[in-house]
Amino acid sequence: MDFVAVQCPHCSSTKVAEYDGRHYRCGHCGSMFLRATTGPGEPPAPPPAKKASPAPWVALALIVPLGLVGLAGATGGVLYLTKRRSAVAPGPRTPLPHRPPNTVSAPAPEPPKARLASVREGRTIVKGAFWLVSYENVGKTPIGRPSVRVSLFDAAGRRLTEQQGWARRQILPPGESTVVLVSVPDVPAFARSEVAPQEPEAPQGWEKEAGVSVAEFTVQPRGSSADVVGTVKNDGASTLRFVQAVVVGRGADGTPVSYGDGYASVKELAPRASSGFKVSLGTWQIEPPLRYEVFAVGRPRD
Repeated sequence: MDFVAVQCPHCSSTKVAEYDGRHYRCGHCGSMFLRATTGPGEPPAPPPAKKASPAPWVALALIVPLGLVGLAGATGGVLYLTKRRSAVAPGPRTPLPHRPPNTVSAPAPEPPKARLASVREGRTIVKGAFWLVSYENVGKTPIGRPSVRVSLFDAAGRRLTEQQGWARRQILPPGESTVVLVSVPDVPAFARSEVAPQEPEAPQGWEKEAGVSVAEFTVQPRGSSADVVGTVKNDGASTLRFVQAVVVGRGADGTPVSYGDGYASVKELAPRASSGFKVSLGTWQIEPPLRYEVFAVGRPRD
């Protein structure tokens, strides 16, 4: 059997030692090589190329950018997850309003609406002025204490005075009308007047009104004016106080041209009881009326 000496292919030293069963390491120069398995006389196969270790500064230059990239990627991932979580995370739940079973909701009532159907101006014999206004409820809500405001201005547009008047009706239902008297005593000389309804309001609860029927009445002329005498009757089940009869005289076009009111003869009108009344016309008259209307109202006793 032939024996072949193992020599380092780099420095020809025979001080070699087996490294891992296939490779050898030179004890003189430190090279690693693979012993060829060829026969005697054949040159051995070249060993694998030795990888040179990178210089420390090169390794550091590679590690630092990679670390920064990795940190940026990790931070971006955390931010993405945070945004994603906040985007899909449900917000606080709003509790549903408690509603008892079988509850039916109703829309809020409409605000009261009013308009002035007609306005007539008159003068009194004591240097006063007055306005007879036909006031209508054109909304769907009753109006409490219908009232009208009159403002007077001079030629320069300066407000001289302002006066308010209330209807005898305490509550005006939708679709009904009433007459409002606004009187301005000792009226100053004015160039222009403005007449408008006060902001209508729904009844506040303290207004109390009961209808009283007018059994009969007669008109007794006296010069340019007249007295209206008649009978009112309480058709309700409650005793009424402050029963008033209201007389409205209308002209050819149907607008109010004369107005007067007065209390019944008795202070309290018991159920199914009657009382007389007398109303004198002439103070608040613009022209002689062609026809008269009479209605009466009372307040239930508390």
